[in-house]
Amino acid sequence: MNRLELRQRVEDYLQDRDNRRWEDSELNRYISDAQREFIRLVEYPHVTAEVDFSNGIPKAGTLSSNGKTAKIVTSTAHGLSTGDAIYIDRCDQAVFSGGKVIRKVNDTTFTYPIGNATSVDDSTIVFYNIGPNITKPSTIEKIVSAEIQGVQLMILNEGELNSAVWRTTTSGQFIEGVFGTVPNPFTTIQTTLTGTGAYTESWSEREGHIEAIVFNNMTQDDFRIWPLPANDENFFMDKKVSLKVADLSPTPSGAWQVDQTHALISVANGDTVATSGNGIEIAFSATTDSSGDPTFVITDEGAGFNFNDTITVTDPGNTSNTATLTVTDAKLVKKINLRGTPLLADLATDSSIPTISTRYHECLVWGALERAFLKESQSKDVNKSEMYKARFMQTVSEAKALEGMVSSSNSEGRNESRFRVARVF
Repeated sequence: MNRLELRQRVEDYLQDRDNRRWEDSELNRYISDAQREFIRLVEYPHVTAEVDFSNGIPKAGTLSSNGKTAKIVTSTAHGLSTGDAIYIDRCDQAVFSGGKVIRKVNDTTFTYPIGNATSVDDSTIVFYNIGPNITKPSTIEKIVSAEIQGVQLMILNEGELNSAVWRTTTSGQFIEGVFGTVPNPFTTIQTTLTGTGAYTESWSEREGHIEAIVFNNMTQDDFRIWPLPANDENFFMDKKVSLKVADLSPTPSGAWQVDQTHALISVANGDTVATSGNGIEIAFSATTDSSGDPTFVITDEGAGFNFNDTITVTDPGNTSNTATLTVTDAKLVKKINLRGTPLLADLATDSSIPTISTRYHECLVWGALERAFLKESQSKDVNKSEMYKARFMQTVSEAKALEGMVSSSNSEGRNESRFRVARVF
């Protein structure tokens, strides 16, 4: 049924086809409200969305360390704040790489703890901002499942991690976490590393393979990935060139065809184009002036390019003439696939069809009648309202049995309050 047909059904039960007691606009609103309540209670149907947790463009910096703390200095303001999560790439020593939580020092300097490691001076690295907080897509009301590259993630909240109890071996390795047992704030974890000495980290700083998304409140407005991704090259090879390439109006090796417009020049293996990087499928439009100097505009970002890769573009009219471009912004692209209930607006027109399955459209009639009989007027009838509410909830119960997803989280709308995970940290 569309909105008109649903409203007419409601009016028939109300015996008010001529709108003496209830306006069409009222009943339309009741129908839309009933659909939202149905979806909230049943957690069905589902919509999907992707969210990129890389959160931006890489920045270059110079790394130094005293063996306990790493310090990175940037030539321009890094734009980070204390507690932000970053992913460090292109460092010779693995202990410095991977996901880190920073301590800001000033606008061009920040630090993070690394435990016992060899001191290092003036090592050039690249880092990406990966949070910590990722905004929930606007199309989803409640997230019920999340995955990365086909791997299902747990759905947790900060309270569950704060109350976790972590058991250790005599060697200091964390081998088992038990959630929902003895309250013990998971804020200071003593980790013994190879060699002498130790450092303290919080759960928010733990590194490893990504296993969960963690909400910081019950509204699911935003979340973080957890643990922070370790130095996993296979996991973080998904890079795309951004819309910034150095010197889009280069001086070519020789004059190109003058006063020409090339609608599409693709960087790929071919007769007229070459690249010194490993990227493929980047495309430009190009124009040349009266002197044969080309100007490029990126039309396809391509994939597989890295920071500082060079792209050599060849004159379609003369293969001996080239122009070299440098990739300055190679964006790290990592997608989390989310599934959840849709965030719905009111049904817009009388021809609008509800999102829920047609088998449950009658339930919207019961929900609208429940609300209509609570109108503050002589038409108010609490008993009838309760009767139709009971019918609505009966259909909800049937729908939950048939359609409801056994989500990866139940406690407080998220996860089972008690579960056991065996892992070595």
